[in-house]
Amino acid sequence: MNNKILALVATLVTILFSVLFVELVLRIATPFPIHGESNIEPDAILGHRMKQGLDGIDKDGFRNPTALDRADVVILGDSHTYGFNVSSQESWPAQLADKTKLSVYNMGIGGYGILQYAALIDKAIEKMPKFILLGLYPANDLDDYCKLARLDHWKSILESEGMRTDVCALASNKGPISFATRMRRSIEEFVTSTAIGSTVSFIRSTQFAHGNGIYIKYANQKIWFSDYRIQLISWSLDLQSKSIQEGLRANKHFLNILSKKAAQANIKFGVLIIPSRERVLYQLASAQRRPLPTAFETAVNQENELARAFQKFFTERNIPVSDVLPSMHQALTRSREEDTPLYPLVDGHPLSMGYSAYAETAQMLIQKMTDRKFPRYSEHVVLGH
Repeated sequence: MNNKILALVATLVTILFSVLFVELVLRIATPFPIHGESNIEPDAILGHRMKQGLDGIDKDGFRNPTALDRADVVILGDSHTYGFNVSSQESWPAQLADKTKLSVYNMGIGGYGILQYAALIDKAIEKMPKFILLGLYPANDLDDYCKLARLDHWKSILESEGMRTDVCALASNKGPISFATRMRRSIEEFVTSTAIGSTVSFIRSTQFAHGNGIYIKYANQKIWFSDYRIQLISWSLDLQSKSIQEGLRANKHFLNILSKKAAQANIKFGVLIIPSRERVLYQLASAQRRPLPTAFETAVNQENELARAFQKFFTERNIPVSDVLPSMHQALTRSREEDTPLYPLVDGHPLSMGYSAYAETAQMLIQKMTDRKFPRYSEHVVLGH
């Protein structure tokens, strides 16, 4: 019996030291924490904002070399406008500045949606720009509505504007939390505060961890579409869902308000409709995979329908709008010719060539909004390389 106890203790000690060793190696060899939103902090109105003092983030909390008091163009948007996957110089606002020689101020932050844009429009107007552009990403912007709807600040505003918040089915942020829930959250926070726990969280968050999917090829590149991501997009575009319906209604309502606020300040307001990776690569995928998974077809059809609905809405209100999809298709052709990736293997955000297509569309939109003409860029240049 004593030998069994000693063997058990020895095993436990070995496991403990092994775990500590792995923890130490991960902390030395990786950017710790590996997974976690350490670059953002909570905000009562915006939900979250960038932390002060980060490299590439200006004093106002946005991704610019410096915080401009005045700018020719101010851009509102989410992670596609922030420039996820690329350097600040390769984001589409920076590439737009390079193409047009206008001063451009980037107010895009990952995870932002229509309510954040409504909160930021006055700050954008304060910079006295000639243009305010908004990067609309239908693949999740309707779903983003519910992320802020439960906050006290927004709940009262939304209800006063005739919006519904009950459809979001979110628990009250003032409701009682059970002891078991508090314990579970405490354990989760402790585990993810370790290098091992944060590594596990990172692996679980990647799309490879969510089961099946399909590959497509172009040139020498591969693109992975996970079933999990496609289902998320499809759910976020499901206009049969009451919360998504309300998200669409809120987007239209506040986009109209933003346009009117800009007009009152004598600022031209325009919208870019940014397509998902699935919408951009649909024709290529359907040529290689027949039949495509039903969820893939459904998600793209939903997004096309929504893009048309937004274009009709903006056209009826004389709000300039451009869909980035044609420019992305042209970029895809260049990508195949030049053997330069348009997207990374897994993530839905493009690389520099894709963001260049966003900037080209924005440039054409500005030309539609004014008589000014800009030199046409015939070649894509990868900035910062």
